[in-house]
Amino acid sequence: MANEVAQVQKIINSDKMQKHFEEILQDNAAGFLSGLSTVVALNPDLAKTNMNDLTNAAMRAAILDLSVLPDLGEAYVIPYGKRAKVDGALILKKWTIFIQSVK
Repeated sequence: MANEVAQVQKIINSDKMQKHFEEILQDNAAGFLSGLSTVVALNPDLAKTNMNDLTNAAMRAAILDLSVLPDLGEAYVIPYGKRAKVDGALILKKWTIFIQSVK
């Protein structure tokens, strides 16, 4: 599990991901991606989800100027749904993001 979290955090902190988020969030990209990395560490099931789905959901929250850090209570990234075995590991096949605005 720790390996999966580290791999996802490496992708989140990659130059490619930074540039992608900077195109939309400008100066807020680094802070937002740091928050996303923290969320994955707090909920290791997120490391088992599809990376594209995870970043798309995060981008939706970012565009709405909502933090994904759970202690702020603005947007929650919550994996749910069906699990399937892929290469002997259980992987979440469906998940969603719940967005709650307190602004």
